[in-house]
Amino acid sequence: MTVPQFLDQLTKVEDQVQQLTQAMAASGPDALVAVADALQRALLDFSRLAQQVRPQTSWDAASKRRVKALAATLAMQRESITRRAALTELTLKSLLPSVQADTYAPPMGTSARSAYGSVGRRSGEFRASTA
Repeated sequence: MTVPQFLDQLTKVEDQVQQLTQAMAASGPDALVAVADALQRALLDFSRLAQQVRPQTSWDAASKRRVKALAATLAMQRESITRRAALTELTLKSLLPSVQADTYAPPMGTSARSAYGSVGRRSGEFRASTA
């Protein structure tokens, strides 16, 4: 593997990140999935090429800046996608309330008696105890 191949792959990854940015701005979920898949493949290829580069290879300052800028952009895109997912989840919860039953106890005031005893009341099976 040569340095020009590495730089070509870096350019491809940068192009895919730019397409991801455009897809996020367009808010098209289908396009976003396709672009994210292409970016993932480009990043895997880039990672494979980066592992083949010898550690002794000296990089020029411009290449180092490009890789650092790419890492910063990917981190920013990841945070943006996480925020969008949280916003989507909150919107869905407001539109479609959860019908899942509570795991441990019903909400306060919804059930006067339950099948099981609570902390403040005995279960009722043994009303008195003798020694």
